[in-house]
Amino acid sequence: MSEVGDAGDPAVPEGYAVIREGAARALQRAETDDVFYNKPQVVNRDMSLAVIREFQRVRAEEHASGTSRREKRGKGSMCLTPKNDGLVRRLLDEEDVDAMFRTAEEHRAWVETIIATNAKSGEVDVETERPKKPLRDVTILEGMSATGLRALRYAQELEDVGCVVANDLDPTAAEAIERNKAYNVLCNPDKADAISRVIPHNEDVRMVCMKHEKMFDVVDLDPYGTPSILLDSAVTAVKEGGLLLVTATDMAVLCGNNSEVAWAKYQSYPLRAKYCHEAAVRILLAAVENAAIKHKRHIVPVLSETNEVFLYRKDLPMPITSISFAQERAPEERGFISACTWKSDDSVLIGANSNGVVRVFHV
Repeated sequence: MSEVGDAGDPAVPEGYAVIREGAARALQRAETDDVFYNKPQVVNRDMSLAVIREFQRVRAEEHASGTSRREKRGKGSMCLTPKNDGLVRRLLDEEDVDAMFRTAEEHRAWVETIIATNAKSGEVDVETERPKKPLRDVTILEGMSATGLRALRYAQELEDVGCVVANDLDPTAAEAIERNKAYNVLCNPDKADAISRVIPHNEDVRMVCMKHEKMFDVVDLDPYGTPSILLDSAVTAVKEGGLLLVTATDMAVLCGNNSEVAWAKYQSYPLRAKYCHEAAVRILLAAVENAAIKHKRHIVPVLSETNEVFLYRKDLPMPITSISFAQERAPEERGFISACTWKSDDSVLIGANSNGVVRVFHV
């Protein structure tokens, strides 16, 4: 849940308000909303945390059983990561970094050295199996971090986190993340080490993904709109068996309000029907799969979720109201939207959630 900071928080800088969500805090300018904070996405962030925890459990089991796969990245002249990159040594160990940057000549010299070493020790087989490396802490990329609240929650609420790259193209957002990191340390001194694992980064997320091939265990994309332009690069940044979290908020397009735009973004023609939300999920999954296939990869869908309905009028460019059943006070009234009836020339909406609660709204 999200709420305004209480008296237990440290002194707030003048001109700021405190947003509390989970274990994290974010400073927001009281008068000018310089960095975007999306309050309705609290449920999305809570669910992301739950999914990552389960992913970490499965990842540990695969590593223990020996079923996890090695990463095959471009090396030498095929490597797109700059040698002076500031992130790579936070994401990989020194052995992997050295192997990635070796040229063909350096690799041949390295192999000859290994052969000579094996010959001295009496080992004939050069291709002896390498010892299994210990499981590294999970690495996470939040592509569009804004305030950094999601990244700060990941660092403080998840166990065994190596680093969380809180990236944003806006330099103001990078400054806000640094400010919020410092404030969270004041709020939770015992979590200072975990908070230090949040790395503010100011770059186009597509460039971050392309320069760090298969280096992130988790890539989280939550753009305010369509993620379609990010998918082609995002699928290259996820490790083998990694987790890709994708949020799309352009439901009007995905549900068939503008088929031409949907084709341009997702190469699909959605239909306006009762099953439009189910179709929207499948369209998004198809777009992710198509992006992955280009790089000889594939996806395994794990979870999809929606918890809001937005109401639109043709003469208004923005939603005139938003109703979230998941935030109702009574526990028995919580649930997902399963039915909604509204005539465009009427001011009454009838909605029902998955628990069978029916309500009439005046909009």
